[in-house]
Amino acid sequence: MSNANERGQVVLHCQLTPPRIPFLDLYPPLRASGSIPGTARTSPGYSSSALALHWMRDRDFQCLVLKLRSVSLQAAHVVNASRKSKHHARNVENALRKAGAIPLPIAKNFDLQHASNIMPLSGLVHSSLDLYGIIALAPSLTSLNFLKTLLTLKNEEYQRAVDVTGSNATKPPLFDNSDELLNPELELVVLHPTYFAFGDGIPYFEESAGGHLIFDRDTQSVLIKTDDGQTFPYRPFRPHSKRLKFEQLNVFFFVINAHGKFSAHQKSYGSDGFSQRTRAIIEATKEVYEQLFFRPKPTPGSRGESEDQAAAEIWEVQKRLKQERIDAAPTRSSDRQRARTIVASDRHGEITEEGIHLEEYDQSSSDDDDLSEPGDLSNDEVEKLQAIIDDPTSKQEDRLAAITMLLHGPEPLPLPVLPGVSVPPSATGLDHIKQIYG
Repeated sequence: MSNANERGQVVLHCQLTPPRIPFLDLYPPLRASGSIPGTARTSPGYSSSALALHWMRDRDFQCLVLKLRSVSLQAAHVVNASRKSKHHARNVENALRKAGAIPLPIAKNFDLQHASNIMPLSGLVHSSLDLYGIIALAPSLTSLNFLKTLLTLKNEEYQRAVDVTGSNATKPPLFDNSDELLNPELELVVLHPTYFAFGDGIPYFEESAGGHLIFDRDTQSVLIKTDDGQTFPYRPFRPHSKRLKFEQLNVFFFVINAHGKFSAHQKSYGSDGFSQRTRAIIEATKEVYEQLFFRPKPTPGSRGESEDQAAAEIWEVQKRLKQERIDAAPTRSSDRQRARTIVASDRHGEITEEGIHLEEYDQSSSDDDDLSEPGDLSNDEVEKLQAIIDDPTSKQEDRLAAITMLLHGPEPLPLPVLPGVSVPPSATGLDHIKQIYG
């Protein structure tokens, strides 16, 4: 303890009270389902809220990262592309099923509120993780290497099936009883070390230190171990809990989440400031992500190629018929409206011929539009992406790009200005500087 204080580290007891940060009041948590005190009530519109709160309270009542027990935890969604748009959420869930990213015993009834997609986090960590993309929780290099080997073998098996029955072949199940799948090893990747936790550094929980949290950092985005001064990254850890087998956090969801954080960060700020270990995690995460959503094409001359050609012809006919129905829809709708008497009450209780139109609009928009968040995809955009994903003639890169847009939520907010903390230059700014100075 004395050595830590001599080196200027900040040592806090387990009763951690995060400093109040005024600018956070301007931005409500975009993807949190709210506080989870012991008497928390379920939120309307969440099919699994009661279940999630039950196991969160009884089994996981501590922050996943800081290991702190608190009544102010937030339920953070790992795959958080769309939490409120039901139409978008259903498409996300279907994409996860088709990729084999959900264990078969729970795949049929899975939704984004399932326990395997929710982790408890401290409010300060959650804001850093989701709102601004300052940190990312990713599988460790050990887990990522395991997943690459697993997916390589599964995709080879998948390719053999496609060569026989075509692109509609069933993907081999990915889950078994491996600990790397059911209880993955995670790692905290710090993308903006000077911001996390807002000037206090990286949180490090050392069980042997008497239950204290020690904040420290160095210039390489890694941790200075407090007992001997050697440099270590934030230690990989497994989120052991009392969860049941298929309630365990899903390792593929962390791959998807981290890939989104990494992509958004590199787009906005580049990757010049990353340590070698961070670069390795980012690259391995990208490889696993692409393998997870890989869809093989039949080998030329195989039986599967013939099956695909027949399926493509059927697909074109269905697409043409669907377009014809869409083109004819306005005429049928107007005829139907003219054929009946439209009488309904508007919101003020008056009788009006237009009232039914208002009522119908309200019902159709209440599920999605009124609950959508900034950056959410519209239903039309979701449909266009889904068409690219389902089209058997889509190129692999186009299909993967559509899946990425569908799964990833709104990009992190721009980093706020804090006293004494400089905002890193954007990638556009870096390119401009390189053009000027060579």
